[in-house]
Amino acid sequence: MKKFQSTVVAALAVVSMLGAGAAPEAQAQGVKPAAGYNGAIWRFGVLGGANYNLLGLGSQVFGTAPNDRAYNNQNTTDGKGLGPYGGILIEFNDGSRLGAHVRATYDSRNGNVDLKQSASGDTVLAEVGMNVSYINIEPALRINVNPNFHVLLGPSLAIKLAAKYDADAGDNGRDQLFVNQSNQDDITGMNATAIGIWGGFGYDFLLNDELGTTRFYLTPFAEASWLFDQRNGTAPATNLATNENIDDQWSTVTFRGGLQFKFGAAPAAPIPMADVKEEVRAMSVNVRAPENIIENRMIEEYFPLRNYVFFEDGSTDMPAKYTRISSGEAASFNEASFMTAVGAGAPNSNIGGETGRSERQMGVYYNGLNIFASRLRANPTATITLSGSGNATEGKAMAESVKNYLVSTFGVDAARITTQAALVGKAGDANTPKEDLALTKVENRRVTISSNNPEIMKPVRITSTQTDVVDNDLVLGVDASSNVDSWRVTIDGNGYRETYGPFRRNSQRIGAAPILGARTSGTYTARFEGTTKDGKVMTKDQTFTLNKKAASAAQTAQRYSILFEFDDNTAISTYESFLKGDVAPKINPNASVYIHGHTDVVGLEDYNLDLSARRANEVKTILESATSGKNVKYETYGFGEARSPFDNGRAEGRYYNRTVIIDVVNR
Repeated sequence: MKKFQSTVVAALAVVSMLGAGAAPEAQAQGVKPAAGYNGAIWRFGVLGGANYNLLGLGSQVFGTAPNDRAYNNQNTTDGKGLGPYGGILIEFNDGSRLGAHVRATYDSRNGNVDLKQSASGDTVLAEVGMNVSYINIEPALRINVNPNFHVLLGPSLAIKLAAKYDADAGDNGRDQLFVNQSNQDDITGMNATAIGIWGGFGYDFLLNDELGTTRFYLTPFAEASWLFDQRNGTAPATNLATNENIDDQWSTVTFRGGLQFKFGAAPAAPIPMADVKEEVRAMSVNVRAPENIIENRMIEEYFPLRNYVFFEDGSTDMPAKYTRISSGEAASFNEASFMTAVGAGAPNSNIGGETGRSERQMGVYYNGLNIFASRLRANPTATITLSGSGNATEGKAMAESVKNYLVSTFGVDAARITTQAALVGKAGDANTPKEDLALTKVENRRVTISSNNPEIMKPVRITSTQTDVVDNDLVLGVDASSNVDSWRVTIDGNGYRETYGPFRRNSQRIGAAPILGARTSGTYTARFEGTTKDGKVMTKDQTFTLNKKAASAAQTAQRYSILFEFDDNTAISTYESFLKGDVAPKINPNASVYIHGHTDVVGLEDYNLDLSARRANEVKTILESATSGKNVKYETYGFGEARSPFDNGRAEGRYYNRTVIIDVVNR
């Protein structure tokens, strides 16, 4: 046992030295947080884990017990065992080097020991389970090595709950030595309380980084504890004999690990300190307000028809979400009339979470088979191929399901439609996160429509009032040299107050129209609040003015959407000629072109943000080449998955979100 005690004492001494070395300037801060501290000062929580116990009984022997001569005066050995550990905690951490931590726990110090014939002999007569448990009160000094990693060191007071030995804990029938003994008997002489020391390490993982709200933490920990003075050295020798030497009295060394879940309220606002003022002067921000917030601008939108029909798992019948009409309705179906109705606000998809423009566009998609069929009717020499994914039988059956509708409803000649089983444009790859594999599986159960005639696949034209004017955006930014890890901004003025963020990128765009509301002009203050990597808080105010302007009757914007395949940043080949032949000629000299990329939610957020920017730049490169000499102003940016236009809960929505949108504003 002595070597175990020496090990723990040495380990706790190292913990103490590490903590002391990490905090030479530590001072008590009361309840005032350190400069820039935005974590919870008072934290409450629960913890749970497991104990690995090393029991030290020294040279104690079992004493005389009636009717149990088989084990009377047998020598005990040190033992070991496992037990549960858990309880509640309260913690004080104001962001300085030193804090406090107190916990009340259920602490099991169980273990099995052997009985031998003599102190020097090796013959094991029996194995006995020592079932000892306590309620532990464990205060500790919290030493913050950094804002998250910390050391705990303190004493413990253990209040005995139970101390019994189990004669049936042995194996190989050795418990027969105790046939006259009940399974659970009290261990005599165990103290009602015991004292000890403990220490260890923990790391606080912040589960939410919203400023000014309740903070939640998950903290894995690893600790060691030495509980001594567990048994009275002068106790009567009824079941266990006594010895005066401390090493021959009962003590337990425990190594434990587990998790803490903590929560607490963060300060409502950072408390200004002298060093924070210095950081304020160093913080550089910028606000770029739109020249005018344009209202009621008409937009001609060229919306691509996604050439995929997605099927339900286990079914080869065309899903009900796709709009099917009767043969009589098909005879009078007219694409131009249908798209005019869309521009007026109908039809709606009534399926996903989109509203307004996006909802109407999904309504167009769900009518896609009717549009493709009417185009086949208008182009009698065109043919199409329907490729069904999955195995040969299911893929062919899904393709035939689509073909039957086109033939039976619109009267398309069956000879013009080829069906096959093939997966065209697979979603998902080896780098797809495991949690997203179910989404890509759904996307790969589909029929792909392709044609030898570009007229069949061309985008549809929608004319409507523009509601999401991208050049109405307010652009907010923090200079990279400010060393800001995250930031937020509060817009205040004219009865409007809203906080945006936190953000981790240097630039962010938000819609300015809701800020101005019904007013024609207004001046506002943008209060930036940034947090550096070392926890300091910086603030900076900047004012800006917004003005509203109605679009002229002659002013019409054009919008074009380019769709991308899964994880692809190269423009789909069928759209490159569309960009050069259709989009570029409609861009006038001195026009402004806004190109913004989007993604779905499959994959990592940072990767998607970068992918959306690469997609936007690919489209810009093509258009710049085609508009050389026109003095066109281009702006590109990637939103990633943050501003997905369509519902990511559906396969078709995710495919439409893999897009670059081009807004052309001619002056």
